[in-house]
Amino acid sequence: MNVGEAARKRTGDLVDDAVHAAGLADEDTHVRGNALAKSGAQLHKERNDQAHAGLHVVGQLTADGLLEGLALGAESYHVGWLEGAAEGLAILVFAYEALGALSEAEEKAYAIGKAFTNDAVNVAIAGNLAFDPAFAALEQAARPGVTAGTGKLTAVLQDPNNPTKMVLQARADEGYLAAERAMKATANVPKEQRAQALLQWFKDNGYGERLSSDVAFTKGVEYHAFVQAAAAEHKYGIDPAKELAKVETRVPVERPLMVRP
Repeated sequence: MNVGEAARKRTGDLVDDAVHAAGLADEDTHVRGNALAKSGAQLHKERNDQAHAGLHVVGQLTADGLLEGLALGAESYHVGWLEGAAEGLAILVFAYEALGALSEAEEKAYAIGKAFTNDAVNVAIAGNLAFDPAFAALEQAARPGVTAGTGKLTAVLQDPNNPTKMVLQARADEGYLAAERAMKATANVPKEQRAQALLQWFKDNGYGERLSSDVAFTKGVEYHAFVQAAAAEHKYGIDPAKELAKVETRVPVERPLMVRP
């Protein structure tokens, strides 16, 4: 695969190619890569917390959705009987769902496994971008337990005959520059409204979907946020102006081809 071929692929497809080449998933498994998804460790913890909560709690959570409308309508009445009904219905619903408990457990285990692969994708990409090493270290700390997978993906990304890393860098740089523009465009927005204004800017400028579908682009956005934080300069000696200059200098000739969602 040459640079032009890699540049014409979507980031999710490039990620899948790398994951398959690293042997982290079979050819039928599509990881795509999502920078905003929960880590495998977090999903694993949530699953264990739910498992230890007991039958009543799990059943109650299942029934809550069915009883939500009824509960809202009964807010102004004595609802002791309603709570009892919720408990009884919860047990019935849970008993019915227990018939498929094994397959559900397998699906959750698969989801957790896929999340750990996604963690490896995020950590490997962060570690192979031309960003400050502190950013990669923080990414690793936020997504623990994926050292082996990260190493295999890194080997694929650092293959001199594989242009994927170059394309991912271009898209991460685009994310960084988009975040820079968003920050300037919303500079006068009141603090309490800033987050919403930033998100709206990304949507209005055609970047909304890429925040979830393009892991490299979002890594650039995340790195921009990291650089802007006071700790980046005080703790790691990172100068935001110099980082912006590096990104702008790095913009390759092939950039128009490389920018794909």
